[in-house]
Amino acid sequence: MMKNEPFPVDIIDEGENYYIIMDCPGIIPDSLVISGNEEEIIVKGIKSAVKGKKYILIERFRGKFLRKIKLPQTIN
Repeated sequence: MMKNEPFPVDIIDEGENYYIIMDCPGIIPDSLVISGNEEEIIVKGIKSAVKGKKYILIERFRGKFLRKIKLPQTIN
C-alpha cells in the first residue's frame, strides 16, 4: 500500500522557473521517481528503516510513499 507522506516542501518562484526543495530522509535513492504534468509534480519512492538495528519503538512511516505537489499555476 502506498502512503501519501507529507514531506515538507518549499517552492521558490524565480520568474520563469520554480524550484522545489523537499526534505525526504530515509529514502532509498534508487527507489526515487519524480514525474509531473502541467499542474503538479509527483514524487514516489520507498522509505526504509535502518537495517541491522533492534527497534524498541517504531512510529515513523516505512514503505512506499507518494507525494503530489500542486504548482501555483500551470507550466509547460
